[in-house]
Amino acid sequence: MKAIVIRENGGLDVLQCGEFAEPSPGPGELKVRVAAAGCNFADTLMAKGTYQDRPELPFVPGLELAGEVVEVGEGVTIAMVPSRNMRFVMKLIRRWSPMPWKIFRPLPFQLSMAPAMSP
Repeated sequence: MKAIVIRENGGLDVLQCGEFAEPSPGPGELKVRVAAAGCNFADTLMAKGTYQDRPELPFVPGLELAGEVVEVGEGVTIAMVPSRNMRFVMKLIRRWSPMPWKIFRPLPFQLSMAPAMSP
């Protein structure tokens, strides 16, 4: 799976494309096929190492996504596959993303994936 990764602090020039194992959803998680992921001001601060929450290097940035739920982990009690969604959570600039199911929010079908990432 491809993902954006930050291995050292700096400007946006430190963003690199990396290869990672495709995740499986753990207990209470969803597996989401990411269609659009945002890169915002907080991500630039994280890249510089100046954000209030400083992820340990290396890390995958990203705070919001729009995508489709394709698999659910143990303990997910509502039917969500397939389901379009958007959510605010860390480590999202990647092809697939696990996320806790309780923070899932449905995306209206009238709204396409990329505009869902716009403020």
